[in-house]
Amino acid sequence: MTLVKWNNTHNLHRFGNFFDDLYTRDVAKGFSNRVPAVNIKESKEGYEVALSASGFEKEDFKIVVENNTLIISSDKQVENNTVEEKYTLKEFSYTNFSRSFVLPSTVDAEGIQAKYENGILKVHIPKKAEAKEKAARTIDIA
Repeated sequence: MTLVKWNNTHNLHRFGNFFDDLYTRDVAKGFSNRVPAVNIKESKEGYEVALSASGFEKEDFKIVVENNTLIISSDKQVENNTVEEKYTLKEFSYTNFSRSFVLPSTVDAEGIQAKYENGILKVHIPKKAEAKEKAARTIDIA
């Protein structure tokens, strides 16, 4: 039995450019799911979660607190139709994501508020009154 070395590198270029072009075209960008970046800031009053999600409307978001977990999600479908004299082009774009954050026991889940403005979803999570930092107190030494 003779082993023959198989070299198929000459055929790889046939598909390489096709797949590279597919994922750089604007059409393919609608197929990718992305997870929006999140910044979390703590203050004396509570926490602020800022989620970068441009291109959405406030109606596209769903915010739920379940089992001490904050869940921010969206499931958006966009349909673009172009009708010309000799052709019709219909493109679909689906964007969905879900981000979950375990809430500490020091927050007041009933007081959570959200606001969407200029492509940023801001969720304010207040702390319970007993968890807020109190002013420093000097202790006298006896």
